[in-house]
Amino acid sequence: MSYNNIIIKKGGELFADKWNPNERKSEKNVNITDKYLYHLTEECEFEDGLTFKDIMLLIKNIDAYDVLSPILTYGPWLKDLIDEGLSEKPDKKKFFDKIIIGWRCAVVDDYEGGDYLETYVQVNGIKNDSDDRWAVSYTPLNEMAECEISLNSELLIYDDRHDTRGIGEEYCPTLIGTKKRFTLFNILYGIFWELSFHGGPKERDKKSEELSELVDKIKNGEEKMIPWEEVKENLEKKINNIENGGT
Repeated sequence: MSYNNIIIKKGGELFADKWNPNERKSEKNVNITDKYLYHLTEECEFEDGLTFKDIMLLIKNIDAYDVLSPILTYGPWLKDLIDEGLSEKPDKKKFFDKIIIGWRCAVVDDYEGGDYLETYVQVNGIKNDSDDRWAVSYTPLNEMAECEISLNSELLIYDDRHDTRGIGEEYCPTLIGTKKRFTLFNILYGIFWELSFHGGPKERDKKSEELSELVDKIKNGEEKMIPWEEVKENLEKKINNIENGGT
């Protein structure tokens, strides 16, 4: 048997067209939700109007946290994240309207005289159809549950090597633009790797509080901020020193 046209549908269900080579017959729209672990490496699409809640329901639909958590999250937090995401929605208005899953790809310098291609999945929040992209790693999952989620297959390969490194497109020119499809694993790993970046819900909230306290100290003048230009100059001096045989 082989499967194609795999799609995640509302309610957290996975469907596909099944091809039987012996009978040379195709069966359309087969529910393969209970077997989605077998299809992690296959290309996948979203049904229109899919929400983040539907993604979480797909994870919950089979009890495979012990299998999935080690490959999708930084630590044993997958069940805690899903439980939070499917818990009662908070009263406050959600910050994001949409979640976009896309690609980041760049040619980078390995500092040993060679280059390599670095590609990973990016997950960003969008508010009010703005062009701005927001990080989602500090946002409780139940605040994003009703957000529409979509795939952006556009892939721009940037030149992010050492001699062009900086901030802004003028430092990271685009080498080529193309498109890249997503596998089911790309989608799930991209989302839950990002959302477990600071740990589970308890660890994330603790780090969020620490960050808020640091912001307050900066505003009150208790902490000194170092200008980026000064940081960059010091880094460049250290890099030049190392390249010239120093330490």
